[in-house]
Amino acid sequence: PTPPATEAAHGLEPTAQQMARWARDITGEAEQAMLSADWVALESRLPLGDDGLMSPLVRFLLGHARLSNNRTNDALVLYWSCQDPVDLSAYDRFTADLLQRYPDKGMAHYLRGDALARLEQWGPAVAAFTRAIDRDMSHSALAFNARGVARIGLKELDAAEGDLARAVELNPKFIDAHASLGGYWLLTK
Repeated sequence: PTPPATEAAHGLEPTAQQMARWARDITGEAEQAMLSADWVALESRLPLGDDGLMSPLVRFLLGHARLSNNRTNDALVLYWSCQDPVDLSAYDRFTADLLQRYPDKGMAHYLRGDALARLEQWGPAVAAFTRAIDRDMSHSALAFNARGVARIGLKELDAAEGDLARAVELNPKFIDAHASLGGYWLLTK
């Protein structure tokens, strides 16, 4: 598995006490819902509260749940609230640990790719999203959309367009895939 990348990227790390406290927010039931992409169940199993008071791990995972259920504005607010280097580092460490425990789960690779993309490590992010697709996410608009966005970061524009179009094809109702494809067209035309 890819080691946590944040130390070099930001130089700020959460304390061991913070990581332990935040990790307790992700119960076994929440983790299983997350790994099976049962976003409704995941949301019901996370400790929800004021967005500013939720741990960064909960905010990132809740963001994925809301994004996948077309609550895009809610997802963006949650993601935006996690821009602090300590929050990004916590998510980086969480996804590295998750992948180490569940190397055969596509969702573990997807979330790892998401953490790497948020650190602008586009190549490793694309590789993680590809592993997610190869494992069990070959019909996931979420995975193809994410890989397409990461490929834009690498300037692999033809491959990005293919992934983004595939995401729309797989789930024509997935708003973020349409937004990403539209953003690609604005960028390239």
